[in-house]
This record gives sequence, C-alpha cells and structure tokens, in this order.
Amino acid sequence: MQAYQAHLQRLMTIPGVDRITGWTILAELGPDMSVFPNAHHAASWAGLCPGNRESGGKHLPSKTRKANVYLRRGWCEAAWGASHSKDTYLAALYRR
Repeated sequence: MQAYQAHLQRLMTIPGVDRITGWTILAELGPDMSVFPNAHHAASWAGLCPGNRESGGKHLPSKTRKANVYLRRGWCEAAWGASHSKDTYLAALYRR
C-alpha cells in the first residue's frame, strides 16, 4: 500500500473512512477510476443502488442486488460512522 499512500490519505478525508476502509476501497475498486464513467456506475458495481421495480406507474419496494460484499460492508460502515459523527455535513444530512 506504500505506492497508494496519496490515494489513501485522500480517501481518509471523507468522514467515516479510516485506514482499513480505505484499504478495502482501494483493493476492491482500484486506484484507477477511469473504468467507471461516473460515481453512479461505481456504486452500482458495488451493489449499493436499490433496484427499480415499477408496475403500472407505481414504485414498489425492491432490494439491492448482491455484489462485492467486502466493498459493500466497508461503505456501509463508513456511512454509519459518518452519520454518527459530530458537526459534519453528512451527519446533519442524515439527521434531517
């Protein structure tokens, strides 16, 4: 991970992301994000986007698909940590 120290330091500026979560993100997604056209594609690849189940114009509940369990677990823990932090935009957004 010495070669990716700059990437890791940048990831750790996100509230909720620590060293272990940063390692997981780098290991599973890789440092080159050009393979994903945008952030939505990366989130979809990680299995964090809900399904779009619609019938007759009515949106029905749907589950997220099963994908990369390590990446999904890391992002979920980071989101929980960010939502329970104090005086951050993400925590205020969560409480709102």
